Amino acid sequence: MRDMSRLANAPMNTAIEQGANGPSPHSLVFNYGPLLTGPELWNNLAYRSGAALRQAARRGTTPVKVFSIPGRKGLFARTADVDVWLASLPKTEPDCVVATKKIT
Repeated sequence: MRDMSRLANAPMNTAIEQGANGPSPHSLVFNYGPLLTGPELWNNLAYRSGAALRQAARRGTTPVKVFSIPGRKGLFARTADVDVWLASLPKTEPDCVVATKKIT
């Protein structure tokens, strides 16, 4: 097993990753760590599947930089980059209305 203790004291890189008391419990960094991969990555980037993310990466159309790591399978992205991208999206009202009456 690899010694990860050196990472515990590593400085965080962005304002989103580190607030006054460390990462916000609502941030992706707090929940997932410094890198996203797999379903966490493609779901947070709003792709329907891993295949859709791979195709977008081949085309160079992903909203954040995705990369591979030698010796590891799959694509990766910095969690802070995904957090910044999500925060940059316009806040809109939902297109649907919740029904308040019971339909019989």
